[in-house]
Amino acid sequence: MKLPRMTQAFMAGLAMMGPGAGADSVDAQSALSAFLSANPISTRSASEPKATVDLETLKAAVVAGNFTPSRSWEFLRSACPGSCTDLGLDPSAWPVYPGVHRLSLCDETMLLQFSLYTTVNQSQSRVGLRGCTADLVADTAAQTGSTSCQMPTNMTSVVSALQISRDTAASAASSDTDAIAALTQLLAYETLNPSGACNETINFALAGQTAVGLYMGSSLHSQNLLAPILESLIEEIQDNGVTETLVVQLCSSQHSARYAFGVIISLSGDLSAAQTAVQTWRNSSCITSLDDSTVWQNLTYSIPTVSHARTNTTSLWARQRTTCTAVQVVSGDTCTTLATECGITATELSTYNPSSTLCSNLTVGEYICCTEGSAPDYAPSPDADGYCYSYLIQTGDSCDVLAATYTLTTAEIESYNNETWGWLGCGDLLVGEYMCLSSGYPPMPAVIANAVCGPQVNGTVSVPYGTNLSTLNECPLNACCDIWGQCGITAEFCTPTESTTGNPGTAANNTNGCISNCGTEIVQSDAPSEVFKIGYFEGYDVERACMRTMIADIDTSLYTHIHMSFATLNADLSYNISSLEDQWNDFVELDGVKRIITVGGWDFSTDADTYDIFRSAVSDSTNRATLITNTIDLLTTYDLDGVDWDWEYPAEPDIPDIPADSTDDGTNFFLFLLELQMQMAIDAPDKTISTTAPSSFWYLKGIPIMAISEVVDYIVLMAYDLHGQWDWNNTYADPGCPQGGCLRSHVNLTETVSALSMITKAGVPSNMVAVGVASYARSFQMTEADCYGPDCTFTGPDSGAVPGACTDTAGYISNAELAGIAEEEEVYTYIDEDSNSNIMVWNDTQWAGYMDDDIKASRAELYEGYNFLGIADWAIDLLTSNGSTSASEGSSCEVYIDPSIWDEDSPSVTAVPGCSLIWPPQPLSSTTTITLPPWTTTLTYTTVVTETTSASSGGDLTAVTSHVSYWFPTVISVPPVSTTAIPVWGVNLPNGSTTGTIWLTSSVEPSPFAITWTPTIGGTTVVSAATTTATETSNVVVWGDYTYVEPAVTETLGGSTTVISGTILPPVTTTVTPVVYPSTTDTTHDTKLNSKTTKWTSGKPPSPTATAGCAGCGTGCVLFCDSACPICPIGVDITGGGSGEGDDDDD
Repeated sequence: MKLPRMTQAFMAGLAMMGPGAGADSVDAQSALSAFLSANPISTRSASEPKATVDLETLKAAVVAGNFTPSRSWEFLRSACPGSCTDLGLDPSAWPVYPGVHRLSLCDETMLLQFSLYTTVNQSQSRVGLRGCTADLVADTAAQTGSTSCQMPTNMTSVVSALQISRDTAASAASSDTDAIAALTQLLAYETLNPSGACNETINFALAGQTAVGLYMGSSLHSQNLLAPILESLIEEIQDNGVTETLVVQLCSSQHSARYAFGVIISLSGDLSAAQTAVQTWRNSSCITSLDDSTVWQNLTYSIPTVSHARTNTTSLWARQRTTCTAVQVVSGDTCTTLATECGITATELSTYNPSSTLCSNLTVGEYICCTEGSAPDYAPSPDADGYCYSYLIQTGDSCDVLAATYTLTTAEIESYNNETWGWLGCGDLLVGEYMCLSSGYPPMPAVIANAVCGPQVNGTVSVPYGTNLSTLNECPLNACCDIWGQCGITAEFCTPTESTTGNPGTAANNTNGCISNCGTEIVQSDAPSEVFKIGYFEGYDVERACMRTMIADIDTSLYTHIHMSFATLNADLSYNISSLEDQWNDFVELDGVKRIITVGGWDFSTDADTYDIFRSAVSDSTNRATLITNTIDLLTTYDLDGVDWDWEYPAEPDIPDIPADSTDDGTNFFLFLLELQMQMAIDAPDKTISTTAPSSFWYLKGIPIMAISEVVDYIVLMAYDLHGQWDWNNTYADPGCPQGGCLRSHVNLTETVSALSMITKAGVPSNMVAVGVASYARSFQMTEADCYGPDCTFTGPDSGAVPGACTDTAGYISNAELAGIAEEEEVYTYIDEDSNSNIMVWNDTQWAGYMDDDIKASRAELYEGYNFLGIADWAIDLLTSNGSTSASEGSSCEVYIDPSIWDEDSPSVTAVPGCSLIWPPQPLSSTTTITLPPWTTTLTYTTVVTETTSASSGGDLTAVTSHVSYWFPTVISVPPVSTTAIPVWGVNLPNGSTTGTIWLTSSVEPSPFAITWTPTIGGTTVVSAATTTATETSNVVVWGDYTYVEPAVTETLGGSTTVISGTILPPVTTTVTPVVYPSTTDTTHDTKLNSKTTKWTSGKPPSPTATAGCAGCGTGCVLFCDSACPICPIGVDITGGGSGEGDDDDD
């Protein structure tokens, strides 16, 4: 969504609230109801209760690889297909993509093949494009060699003009580069593929946004003419550039498509236009729609001439036993061109093909006799096993031409393919797929190089006719398999649809269908016997500058389990709990809650120094036994209730900066947990084992999670971090955002539901799964102010999000820190119903997606309703109600600024947002006397009185002593201050900002001094020429059983005070402590104190710093620093401090 600036400003003005302040429990429930109304959740009951599994049988199945992929799928994450060099020149070995939209993700030059007569456009999702990333190097020797194609004996040379046509739109230099790259790769493909030189060539390329289509008929192609034309065209573009559309073609009405040539360059990447152009040339026609057409250069080539002599040449026509020698009709053929091709006269052609309609009814693809004999019959027959004659579909095929070629009808072809896998009908042929050209059983489907599921996976063994091919190579985790052989867990992969043919392996247009394990239902087991509320606690939080919650302060009544995070492992597989030392004893002594130690964590799993420890720990039985012994020792020594494993992630294929893990480690991790469970059943039967699981199919697929569920007590599904800064430029991270980098909540409920479906379909009972919730946000810097909806984007690659003052990580900020920001700044918060999560926007371009307590509560209720085990909150020390919520509350974030800052030409400070800066006084060149204005205040006189009272009705009288105070408004002259430096107020850096200007305000504190005055009590106080009016509201005081109501009081201060008819008391001497000056804030900054502009930026370590108490350093706040004090501190706003009052006299 994008709001006009005025609307946004109005909403921000209404939304001065903490995170989710506008989302009370009613709102959260309403938001959940709206979500469920728009996104109904499908469920089905588990077929039967979980039965006891034979662990040895389970172990054998896991070791056999029955639960995990047999090979790495890393190639699927590449935006581009594999290289042409690696995949080879045969397009049937190239990866297949369902539509043109998928190609836009790749910014490399690609060679493409697809059906010439199946329309290519952005809305067509079942084109079946095959491609490879073009990295070929031309074979220069092949360019000058001759082909082995046999030509008619009698040939003659002709010269025709190649025409170049352009539109009028000029191009950028980068477009010239793309066009040249595409042409260069087509040239290389031509020189490296001599086997196709005797046939027509149809090729396409895509480089950046530039599409190229190429056609050359077989008779020209066999004369080695393509490479020289392409070389000349490359030189033309280098010299003169390329326009929006450029075409070079050979136009002649005298020849058939055998002598046709054309190449089109479209800078808009319009493959549909390239496809149409190639169709035109293959139809023996020319493109006439461009603005400017001129003769480019001449082309010399050979054509056959009529001869009455017989020839033994058979390459241009087919010979079959007693049948005639024949030539195949191509587009543009006439009886004249066919006679010429045959090397006979028109009369002879008529004699060999006796039909009165021969010349008026030529059909592309049929064979015409060039000699005496019967016409050939190429109708195929089934093989000896009853399978049909299978044919691999080529780029230029159509059913009409195939029917004419094989002496069939189109209707017969349709009928032969009633059961053929992937058959979409004659109007939608897919290049590289098999079709039947006879009756018989359908063939096994052709291989799709990038298929990972279904019958088209490379290496699939042929199965007997009648086998349900959909069950072959099912996806890991029982995920869905679509018609292209891709696995997934969302509706895109899981929704079966029916094509017009209804054949297996097909789907309706604009869908990918589903062939196995279809559906996105959550599989419900029985309800758990106990609902868990797990709280993860960051035991290392004492290392933060602030928000250092102590485990002893946690209200354990809110949780069933506390997972202390993290213990790690040393290289020898002993335990390391050094980061938990400050919290460990208190954790061990917790009462009324299960105390679970969590081992690992993201940093330990992925850090370059430690990532290999988990891998080594499970790699063999010896290491597993060592870790098992150490784990049981830890649990029993401290009498803990269980251990939780957080390895992120076994068998991971692509985590940055560390090597990909072996696919064996998913199995090895299961073996470790199995062996741990068996040993704990003996040595620690009262203790539990749990493990975390990723909510991403990509990372969970390598883990045998169903088998693991048989050997652990429960599983925590990490249903958070679904999005983050890593989405930037990530093709696969954001559904509906193919370029990546869209603003998406990391706790999106739609994606969470998909993950719940995934893990339960995989075979894990729902009552074993605790679903993750989060007490932090993933935050971003918006690319554009006011654009904060799910289709808006964020900046990258580095995060522009403001780090939290305590968590100090850009892109990761706690709920507590969000609350602190909301207290200090104007924010806009709302519940996004599409993701069922809270969104907060501030500082124009700061965005955070999170869940507040109400959203968590509604989620917990939802998950419980589907019989999940409960929730697991990461992390409870990040909550607003626990620990310090801003850096200013933590003493370690009190920074003393070095006095040298006054000597800098451009003073600047580095510190974490939320920190307090203790500023050094501004040194003066000499001792200076500062005259201060009169001080309007109130003096208090207190005396002791004795009264008699009774404690209760009818009781004895008792003398009671009490204090009675009298207040006297007055104006006091403050003695001048002599100083060599001007003290400065401390500066609080605001949460929610990463840079800014610091405006300094003086803080002159006069010394206490004694005054002698004469109290007058009673009577009437009169204030003349008052300068100040102050009102104190009524107040209720409760003391035991006694309630006293203090009346509201209005005071006038300043001017001259007189007491009429009062009792004059003896003079008294009082020591007074004046207020810090200035006591008000001017609208302008103190120009003398701010003669230089002081900047600050967020960062660590702080600088320039000094030690408290150093010479020239400032001092921390002592007087007038109570936050409830109405007159202080003044002038410390980071954007608008004031100048002092009075005459500083420091000129």
